Amino acid sequence: LCQIAWITIEAFVVFKTLVSSDSDSHISNYLLKFNLSCWGIPLIFPIIGIVWGRDDYADPRTCFLRKHYGYVTFYGPVVLCFLFNTTTFLRAAWFLFRKKQTEQTDEVNEAEEKKIQPLKFSITT
Repeated sequence: LCQIAWITIEAFVVFKTLVSSDSDSHISNYLLKFNLSCWGIPLIFPIIGIVWGRDDYADPRTCFLRKHYGYVTFYGPVVLCFLFNTTTFLRAAWFLFRKKQTEQTDEVNEAEEKKIQPLKFSITT
């Protein structure tokens, strides 16, 4: 869960840096906040599972979570992080696509302006 949390934070930082390149993208005390969130939040889920399941939390034969505990304490957070990362990726891709599209439009407009400029000069003189 901690690794998934770090991947999610990295996706957030990359998206924030990409989108807010014009404005201030600094996060004060970011390392402390990221460490607390990436190590602390994933710690909550196993604690919930252990308190909830006591002796029945893990299967002793396979050393893995039982299904109903695993859904809440492992699979749920992983799926939420995966959805967040996918959404962030799609938003970043859309942002880059739109940015490229506007740059191409600006280049076409500049090229057309250069073609028209001699005509404007000849008309005014």
